[in-house]
Amino acid sequence: LYGDCLFRLGQYREAQRMQEAALPTLIATFGPSHDRTRITRERLKKVYLAEGDAARAAAIDTEPAAGTLGK
Repeated sequence: LYGDCLFRLGQYREAQRMQEAALPTLIATFGPSHDRTRITRERLKKVYLAEGDAARAAAIDTEPAAGTLGK
């Protein structure tokens, strides 16, 4: 949620950092198909697109469940 607020404020780098940090924990806690995990993936895709990184946004759906975003 905080990452989404940062995104709306145009603070894309910080939003990206927050969402990338949260995603592995969400996957481990709720699983890759849970709504919270899915929403965070979608929000992270929006950040990547806002930063002009369409390839990275498209890759989110193919990331392994362990969460290797940003690496």
